[in-house]
Amino acid sequence: MVKRLLCIIAVLCMSLQLFAYDFSVVNSDGVTIYYTITSSTAPLTVEVVKNGVNTYSGEVNIPSTVTHGGNTYSVTSIGVDAFYPCSGLTKVTIPNSVLNIRTRAFYMCM
Repeated sequence: MVKRLLCIIAVLCMSLQLFAYDFSVVNSDGVTIYYTITSSTAPLTVEVVKNGVNTYSGEVNIPSTVTHGGNTYSVTSIGVDAFYPCSGLTKVTIPNSVLNIRTRAFYMCM
């Protein structure tokens, strides 16, 4: 019984970590984008991530930089499953600052 409970707790913790984000910012077209900080020392960088509750839809314009807490971060990657599932996504504009698009970032997008 204890072993089963520990397994359930471990799975729940992994699920929470999978959709963790550090902050969100509403971009210029009104879309909230979620970010995880990938470097908190110069140069400051972030990754676009899934928020775990809602999915992105419509047109999403990823900015090349984002400001949060008085710091300006360069958006350098799109995270694993960031836009999954994206059945309502019609267009994504990706800036030149994005150097890495991780596995399944656009999984099941058509």
